[in-house]
Amino acid sequence: MLVVVCLAGLLTGCSSGPVFTADPRDPAPPDFSLEAVILVGKDVPKRSEAHLAPGRFLLFSDGALHYEQAGEMHEPRRSGYRRTLDHGQIAGLWSHLVQSGLAEPVNADEMINFNLVTPPTNGVVYLMAETGGGNRWVFTRSALQGESTDPALTEVIKHLAELAWVNGLGDEDTPMRARRYDLGPDPYARYREQ
Repeated sequence: MLVVVCLAGLLTGCSSGPVFTADPRDPAPPDFSLEAVILVGKDVPKRSEAHLAPGRFLLFSDGALHYEQAGEMHEPRRSGYRRTLDHGQIAGLWSHLVQSGLAEPVNADEMINFNLVTPPTNGVVYLMAETGGGNRWVFTRSALQGESTDPALTEVIKHLAELAWVNGLGDEDTPMRARRYDLGPDPYARYREQ
């Protein structure tokens, strides 16, 4: 009898595996990652706004957000770590991409190697690569000086700049904000006062 109960419990345990359901507050795919590169031509005046300055944003699927503002973006190095985004911030970014039509691989451009792209001398090139749901897709947009840029891509890059704490004042070394905890009064204060 004991053997039958153990066998029944073992079979029931094997037949019901873990059930994974999507969180409605987190619509981003679990493998969502993003790279956004801004290349600026040499004849374009320097600007401090993150969406108009040469730079690179990297968002990894674990939420780690990196950013680097530099003059030469063809160097083989990783952008500096800025912060780790929580699920709500990643979901917000993904929702922004969905609303702007940049989350659909069917709307994407042809796959290219970002390291082989050079901007026009008097223009700006925006490159964005995304992964999600096992797919990878790329968007490329360019504008000459004085022309308007793609508003959807520009807004996404501004959103990334806000998430990376890039203030647009040319200060690329913004320190990571420290998490401070209020643990109450100092329990050793009475011993120091004597």
